Order: sequence, then C-alpha cells, then structure tokens
Amino acid sequence: MTTRRKALIIVALLVVLLLVFWLWRRQTTPGQRTVSTQAATNSVTSKTEQGSASGAQSSSASTSQQLATPTTRKPSPELKRTFETLNHNPIEFYGRALDQFGVAVAGAEVTGSVLYNTGTASGRKVASATTDSNGYFQFAGLEGQSLGIDLKKSGYEFNARNTLFWYSYFEADHKRHQPDSRNPVIFILWKKQAAESLVHYDTDHDIPADGTPIRINLVTGQIGGQDADLVVTVSRTPLLLRYGEQGFAWTATVEVVDGGLMRAGQKDYYNLAPESGYVPRFEFTQGAQNVHAAQDEKIKWIWTRAVSDEFFISSRSGKNFARVSLRIMANADRKEGDNVAAVRTTVWLNPNGSRNLEFDPAKAIKQQP
Repeated sequence: MTTRRKALIIVALLVVLLLVFWLWRRQTTPGQRTVSTQAATNSVTSKTEQGSASGAQSSSASTSQQLATPTTRKPSPELKRTFETLNHNPIEFYGRALDQFGVAVAGAEVTGSVLYNTGTASGRKVASATTDSNGYFQFAGLEGQSLGIDLKKSGYEFNARNTLFWYSYFEADHKRHQPDSRNPVIFILWKKQAAESLVHYDTDHDIPADGTPIRINLVTGQIGGQDADLVVTVSRTPLLLRYGEQGFAWTATVEVVDGGLMRAGQKDYYNLAPESGYVPRFEFTQGAQNVHAAQDEKIKWIWTRAVSDEFFISSRSGKNFARVSLRIMANADRKEGDNVAAVRTTVWLNPNGSRNLEFDPAKAIKQQP
C-alpha cells in the first residue's frame, strides 16, 4: 500500500470518529432542557389557573413521556460513504486448479462467494467461473469485503480450507489479498484413485497414568491380544491429583509394533500414506508449571492437559497402512484417586497392503471385535 493511500485511510478513520462524537453530542441539546423547563412551568400555571390537580398531573405526565422517548437518528451520509469506502471494495482474483500430481484441472466449476456490507446493506452474492485448459480462472468486476472460493469437478475431491480472501480495509495489511495475474493462487484438487475397503471407527480407552502401557489392535479397536499394533503410555507426576488439578508434569509415548508412525500434521488430504519416513516412536513431554505464578503473570502459561495430532501408520511389517487421529488426555479422573489418563483414536485403515486411504463409506469394513 502506498504512503498516500495509508494517509487517506487514516484521515477517513478520523472523520468517522469525529462524526460519531458529533452525533453523540447532539443527542442531548440545550433546546431539549429548555423545553423540559418550559413544560414544567406550563404544568404549574395550568394547575393554578384551572384549580384541577388531576388535569395538571395528566399534562405533566404526557409531556414527561414525550421527552423520555429518544430521537432515532440515522447515520449521516458522510459516515455511510466513509464506511463504504473502507469496507466495500473492488474484488479482483486470479487462481489456478491443479491435482495432487501437479497436472492442470480443466473444466472445474468455480464458485466465488462475495460477502458485502456497505453500512446500509449487507449480504452475499455468488459468482461463477470455469477453469480453462490450463486450470486458470479469474473473477473481476465484483465488490465486497471478502471472497470465498470453492471448486468442484466429478472424480475429484476438494478441501475448502484457507480459501477466504479479504479485501476490506478494516483488515490488517498482511491479511488483505493482493491480486496478481502473474502469480495466481494455487488450489489443489485430489484426483480420486478408486477408494478401497477401509476399516473406520473411533473409540475411547482409559490408560493407567502410572506408566503402564495399553496395547491397541488397530484392526478391531480393542485392547490386548497378540495382534496389538499401537502401544500407548502415559505417566504423570504426581500420580494422585486433586480433582481438576492443573500444572502437573506428564509424558505420553506412542509406539508401533512391527512398523512405525509419521506425524501428518494439518493437511488438505490424507488419502495416500507415505511409502517411507516412518519412525517407531513418538513422545510428548509437558513440564510442570506453577498455576499461581501464571495467575500473577510471572510466567507465560503454556501448560496443557491434552495433546492431539494426526499420524500415518505402517504396521504388521507393511501389511497395514492407516491414518490415525490421536487425542491423549493426561487427566481423565472422574473422581480423586482414579489415577487414569485417556486416549481417543479415530482410524482409517487399509488392511490390504495398499497405501491408498481414500474413504468411501459404502465400502467400509465392519469392525470385528
């Protein structure tokens, strides 16, 4: 943004503040106080001349009721124009659609959702476009505060994450989208490779908080047995906690039998497990923190009672590949003395030796205990 443009925006904001202050000052004027005094005088005079207390009370109550009704003032034209200048702006956008292999996706339907708020009107408008033979598309001639992008094409999957773009000057400079036809925004669509039959479920298990491991069979979701794939351990200090206690030290480890795991993190798609890069063990450590010191702002409070993450897992010597969402809670005590932690697992597992994790609910394998 140029220095001149920034200066104009600052001046416009100052104008808005001055107009708001001016309107607030006008809500109570000396003229209103004069009317109130005159009304009270008329009420007394009426009472003296007519000798009727009831008539004077009625006149006074009526006048008081009229004065108590606030005057509704509409925003001034200057305020409306200033708000519209800052929040209702031209929208120009350049994008390109590619698949997971970097190949252009032609003929995809693109929907642009424009949110607008001019100060007098607000709502949503929808524009549409189609990607060309090289996957490019663009929007122009629109106005509003933001633009949301969605893409659709048969045979593809699109995860609309991080697809909202701001144009309002009420947003910080780094949050406003700067369109550039030479550098279009890239959108990745997943070209489906034919979903295979997957085991899918989510389940919760308690874990002893003293370091005793539990062994989970990822195919069945059950604890124990010789076919365990996942070993989860939680240890906390002190073991015995008051109900709702915070700030204690704890560690959690996750290990895979005859295989390994890899942190997947936040991704648009989890449809293909990596071929390599797995490690046998993941560990999380949370140090102790003093609650009172944090309340007194002597230390920054970074303590947490739970950890969540996404993993790719290879188990049973490469026979099974899975995506597993784990949430481990260091304190799942329902009452003092329970001394338990907990783990929640959500699993998408391919038991056929394939890394394909595309999921079709119609092909889900029923969980067998």
